[in-house]
Amino acid sequence: MLQERSHKEVRENIIEQGTYLHQELEKIIQNHLKEAKKIEEEDLSILGKQISDMKSILSEIQKITKENQNLLKTKTIKNVLKHESENERFPEVQKLIELSPPSFVSQRIPQEALSQLFGTLTCSVRRETRHYLIPSATNLRSKREGLRIPEIIRTWRTGLKVSPKISCCLESDDCYVRSSSTIKQFSATGNELNVTKLKSESHFLIDITVSKNNTLFYSDNRDRSVNFVKNNTIKTLITLDGWKPLAICSSSTGDILVSMQTDDEKQSKVVRYSGTTVSQEIQYKDISTPLYSNPLFICENTNFDICISDWDKNSVEVVDSDGEFIFSYEGNRALTKYKDKFNPRGLACDSLSHILITDFLNNLVHIIDHNGHFLRFIDNCNLHCPQDVSVSRDNKLYLVENSKEELKVISYLV
Repeated sequence: MLQERSHKEVRENIIEQGTYLHQELEKIIQNHLKEAKKIEEEDLSILGKQISDMKSILSEIQKITKENQNLLKTKTIKNVLKHESENERFPEVQKLIELSPPSFVSQRIPQEALSQLFGTLTCSVRRETRHYLIPSATNLRSKREGLRIPEIIRTWRTGLKVSPKISCCLESDDCYVRSSSTIKQFSATGNELNVTKLKSESHFLIDITVSKNNTLFYSDNRDRSVNFVKNNTIKTLITLDGWKPLAICSSSTGDILVSMQTDDEKQSKVVRYSGTTVSQEIQYKDISTPLYSNPLFICENTNFDICISDWDKNSVEVVDSDGEFIFSYEGNRALTKYKDKFNPRGLACDSLSHILITDFLNNLVHIIDHNGHFLRFIDNCNLHCPQDVSVSRDNKLYLVENSKEELKVISYLV
């Protein structure tokens, strides 16, 4: 996948850069030639003036010499005694300007340095993405094909109800649900498999995600950390300074995406971590316009787009893998039949690159495509304050609601 950067565009960019550098180099050459011409004209002017002055002085000297010669020829003592020397009239003859010719010192730039100045050509990025088998009746020629009337196929009690978060495993049928300081692992049939008690007692500012190798990660807003659970032991991956983590997501590349906010809540961004190393930061739509205000939920699409549910902006902001803004989704006009404005919370992406967004105040889920086009609502499953969602590897929607100890599994694809 070339992600909107074709080989043709790369070649055109190289040619454009070459043309630009040729033009800039020609400007430099012309400026040097112009400066050399200016120096030449100034030197010639100085030398011309000196020659003119010398000719004038020489003419005066020749005139005086002739007069002196005529005086000697007269052999008149009276005229000789009246003669006065005029040598002191010409002291300036000794004041000549010596000119050394100009020089040009060329700088030989090594080919490696020139290549670095020209630019860098990176190789194509080849990354595996997940593809799921959809029943053959699915046909995507129309945006709505592949979707059907949603229905609840399973429910079970989790015992967790305060601002719950949910994350399905990528390589198994299990899922994790977090509430307060407890994370529970469930099988696809609702059997409780494991319980992890967290060190923090935060009821709200903790998010969870499961990596490709089924490692559980969670963010802790109180101590500014991102942690992982291994053999029922909690270990800290990173600790932030001046920033607090809000939401986390495991990328298909194995990286961890973390949305975060400064302590004074004036700046927000998304940071990609490869292990403990920062490999990318996404903060601005353009040079000065912030992308995010309060990014409390995050997920990655199967085409590597990064989707953020922004609490303060009441919108979903989507950028590509390079951090370039794609679109902002602010609800659908059909919301007029519901009680409140668009109020997005949790969001998830399925194998068809649909983005599913919980609408907390309107008790429904929006389904949009990867370009931000609205497809349909899930509004027939008796939802009440839907808080968070996740999509399983077989494209089932797992949904948890605020203040309800219930997990709902919804089928919505053909």
